[in-house]
Amino acid sequence: MFLKSYYYNFLMDKVSLVIDLYDKSNYIGNKHYYNAKNPLTLQNKISPPIT
Repeated sequence: MFLKSYYYNFLMDKVSLVIDLYDKSNYIGNKHYYNAKNPLTLQNKISPPIT
């Protein structure tokens, strides 16, 4: 998990918007959009379902 957050933190100032398509619980109010005001973290990240 550290490496995933390390690379994201490195790119965070270069990426202005991240949309978590798997975060269906936060679709209401567009809370599945992450930016500088609502940063994506390891705690609020949703992983894709395993099939």
